[in-house]
Order: sequence, then structure tokens, then C-alpha cells
Amino acid sequence: MRSSKHLFSIPLILLLILGACSRQLPLPQNPRLAVHLFDNQGADGSDRWMSALLAYSMVYGLGNEARLAPSIVNDAEGWRTLGAGRVLSGTIRREGKAIRIEARLTDTATSAILRRFEDIVTEEKLLVCSARMLESLLGVKPSIPVYDYAAWKAFSEAQSPASIDGLSAFVERYPSFAPAYPILADLYLRSGKRTEAVALFDRLPKVADALSRAQLAFTVATDPQLKLKALADVAKLRTGDPRLHAELALLAASTGDWTLAALQFQELTRLEAGKAEWWNSLGYAEANLNHLPAAVAALNEYRRLAPKEPNPIDSLGEVHYMNRQFKQAGQYFDEENQLFPSFQNGAAWRKAAFSYFFAGDLKTADLRFENWMKLVLANAPPSTQSFERAIWFARTGRAKQAEDLLKQDAVASSGDRKLATELHLAMIQFGLTGKRPEAATMMAWNTQLKEPKLRNEFSIFALLSQAVRNEAELAAKINAAISQPQLNPLRLELLAAASKLMASLPQEKPKIFPLPNTADTPIDAVLLRWHLAVIP
Repeated sequence: MRSSKHLFSIPLILLLILGACSRQLPLPQNPRLAVHLFDNQGADGSDRWMSALLAYSMVYGLGNEARLAPSIVNDAEGWRTLGAGRVLSGTIRREGKAIRIEARLTDTATSAILRRFEDIVTEEKLLVCSARMLESLLGVKPSIPVYDYAAWKAFSEAQSPASIDGLSAFVERYPSFAPAYPILADLYLRSGKRTEAVALFDRLPKVADALSRAQLAFTVATDPQLKLKALADVAKLRTGDPRLHAELALLAASTGDWTLAALQFQELTRLEAGKAEWWNSLGYAEANLNHLPAAVAALNEYRRLAPKEPNPIDSLGEVHYMNRQFKQAGQYFDEENQLFPSFQNGAAWRKAAFSYFFAGDLKTADLRFENWMKLVLANAPPSTQSFERAIWFARTGRAKQAEDLLKQDAVASSGDRKLATELHLAMIQFGLTGKRPEAATMMAWNTQLKEPKLRNEFSIFALLSQAVRNEAELAAKINAAISQPQLNPLRLELLAAASKLMASLPQEKPKIFPLPNTADTPIDAVLLRWHLAVIP
């Protein structure tokens, strides 16, 4: 199963710029660097800008150190979130006209202080001090700032705290200071001012560094391909930033660029080899490229990292299914059912059923489906059980058996169960052929159906089975019938179903049925002819 975790978005306040660097000391296994805003020990808050100046100028100076991927943080939670291997932190204190700066480089895994630095300077020498600090603590010769001290001070003051008015005024005063543009654009977007944010791209100076340009392009882009390109450009300049690779992988996957997604997940498994979810994601990316051996290798590593979890086995089953190795998929789902029978409410039993169906073993497929029914729907009303079995029969090429099952139930039952069975039969017939019930039948159901669940099922069917001219007309009826904000998820689901209903059935060979995690619903019944499990 794919991870449901959301990948966090990129902080555009990183302020990173390219520059010439050399003589870096050997990097630890995790080279990621967090620059903690220095603690200003002054009596008031008037000197807070100095902390910002030191932090941003140091990050600027490390712009070409792509593996370090330095980021500014405000607290310990910040560097933990980054997954940084080292933290550069310290204090600032005025002593008369001088400023005492004490700094340290700390290993986050052990809390050991790796190196210390101390200096006493005047305000005008803060930039020089930040460069000396990087050389002393990291063994790196930083890039030479292309902006003067006055610009850095003004920028740092505008950043304490950052505001649209302050940064906008700063950009007007120092239009060539490129690092401010992505930050100001981000602030504009957060305030709903997209026009102003986009306009900044046209104002960006031609001499702007590559990273500021890429960050700004990513910030203002709305076209998925432009956004993907800009994010790829940012990631190349920050190879040690796992969040960028994760964001890029997610964006690439959403646009169907599985080659790029796989490359990013491979990089993530190198940067954070012990993070199990990256191996899971890599497995799916490789599976989407039909690279089954690579997918299995990634998922076996996932399983090694999470030996007591059911999800690695589930993922192995799914990637084999995706690559049409149906018998092996069924065997993995069987293993999952043996070890973790209740995982995802027993969904693997049903996944095994579809796997064995596609493998040509209908007998085993039906047995697995019945196992799922016993586990999940043992206490469900008989009409619900018949409905699920009927859809299983219909989807696996046994439409007559599905109809016969429901017709026999209707004859043998009465009351609400009889009404429910007749309604379900109509749903499946409509789903398979597009045949609508007579108007009189719909009116009778509307009058006779009282049980809330059945009323809801009828309402969904009535909405989707209406005779309309086009998708827009059906969408308008759905929006009018379900206008309550709290029902927005249902409305969106119905609108998606309406779009499919109004589309032509694909003429090409049907794809394999996507593996289900939940029981079928009236919407699934209505869309049956689009979701038949035809053996490839």
C-alpha cells in the first residue's frame, strides 16, 4: 500500500545562493546543516536583525555547497524536522561598541560539540565574521557577498519580523537583492496576492543567482510542467535536502513522470536510508515503470526495515499485481492474510480474489472473496451481502449470475429487503448497460424506502441515473441537490462519477481493475461498465 503520509512543502525562506566554495572538510553520513538563529543576549529586541544577518549571510555563503543544503531554523524542532546532521548555533552580545559572537557546530545524533568559534567585532564587520565562522567551523571558504553591508542590514531588519510592507519597501530600495524576491513572492501568495507575486518574476534582476531564480519560478508557477522544471532546478542546487527530493518526487508522480519520481526516491534512500517509507515509495515508482525486479528489491529493503509491519507485504502484492504477475500477487496477499488478517479491515482478502481471478484461477478467487465477506460483512444485512456478491459476479464477467442472485433474493424476500434487492438489481443493470428503471418504479421507491441507508443509496442512484444531455447538466443537478458544505466530499465524488458517466467507454483494451481497499458502493455499481475486471 502506498504511504498516506503527506510530504511537506518547501520552505521558500531558505535564502540560498550560488557561490564559489572549496576545501570542505569530510562530511558526516548525514551532511544536512541547520543554521539556528543566534540567541541575541541584548537587553531589548532592537538587535534582533543581527541574528538574521549572520544566519542569512552564512546560508548565502554556503550556496554552492549543494550537499549541505543549509536551512535557517528558529528552534530545536526546526532542525529535527529538517533531519539535519549538524547544527550551527550561537549567541550575540553587545559589549560597549563591540559585539561578542560565540558559535558552535553540534552533531545532532550525539549532541557532541564538534567545533567552537569566538570573535569580537564591530557591526560593520559582521559579514566578515560570518565568513570566518564558516571557515573555522566547517572548513569551507564561503562565497564573497555581492551585496554590501548596508543592503544586508536593511534586508535583515525587514526580516525581523518578515512582512509584505517591510520586504516590499526593501525590494524597492535594493532591486538587485535577488534573495528577497522568493520570500516576498511567498508572502504575497499567502495573502492571496498572486498578481503581485507573479509580477516579481518580471522584476527579478538579470544578474540574479540561479537558486533565487529557480525558487521564484517554482513559487509563482501554476502550470504543472513549469512547476516541475523549476523544482528540479532547485533540487539540483540542494542535493542534500530530502524535503526537496520528496516534494519533487510527489510532483513528478502526480504528472506521470515516474522516471523522475524514481530518481528522487532513489536519492532519498541514500540520504535517509533508514527511513522505511522512502523504500516503499521507490518500490511503487519502479513498479510504475514496469521495473519489477527493482521494485521488489526496494520493497524487500522496506520489509527488512519494518519486519513486523503488514504494509511491506501488501506493497509487494500490489507491485506484482501492477506488473501482471497475478499468481505471485495472490501469494503475497495470502501471506498477508495469514500474518495480519485484519489489516486494512481485511482488504487483502479481496485483493487476493482479484489477483487469482486475473491469474485464471476463478475457484480460488471466489474462495478469497468469500473469506473477505465473512471477515468484513458477516454482520451486514442480507441485502448488502447479496449486493456485494452481485457486483463481484458482474465485475468478473458473470452478469447473468449477478442478476439471477438478486432476482432470486427479491422473490424470496419481502418488505425493505425486497425493496433493497430490487434497487440493487436496477443499479447493476444500469451500471452494465445504461438501462434506467421506469419513472413509476423510481416514484414507488421514493415513497416506499424509509430506512436511512437505503434512502441514501436511492438518492445517489436517482441523481446519477437521470436522463440528461451532457455532463454540465448532470453536474448542475448534483450541485443543486447536494449544496451543504458538510457534504462536499460526497458532492465531489458524485461529480467525478458524473464525468465518467458522460464519457464514452474506452475502445482500447481495458486495464486491470485497480485493487480495492473498501466495499463497493452504489457509485461503484453505477460505473460497472467502466470498471469491469477483464483479463488483459
